[in-house]
Amino acid sequence: QLFANRLRFDGVSGLPVDISDPRYADADVPRSNFDDFMWSLVTVFQVLSGENWNTVLYDCWKTSKAAPVYFVSLVVLGIFCALNLFLALLLKQFDGSELVTGRIHPEEEEMSRRVADKVQNHDGP
Repeated sequence: QLFANRLRFDGVSGLPVDISDPRYADADVPRSNFDDFMWSLVTVFQVLSGENWNTVLYDCWKTSKAAPVYFVSLVVLGIFCALNLFLALLLKQFDGSELVTGRIHPEEEEMSRRVADKVQNHDGP
């Protein structure tokens, strides 16, 4: 829990408020936070999609010096995984394994059999 319940800021100065501070309950909480599981998922999705991720980085940087390492690794690994998923789907379309093995799908085999039967049974024009 690197950033859980740490993104609380003083409304006047903008400085982080510690959990032991009496002003903690009244502190400003940004929408993108890591306080619970749902908001953590939304914040990670926001970072990976690139939508205003730098604001989340700077808010986390105010509370922890490890924030740049976390966010750079999150972006690099997240984009790497998303790119691999996209390429796997794309390459699946161009697989061509049925051409190499000579297999025909059962539906195509049945259709070609029906066409061949119609051609053989055709009496002429």
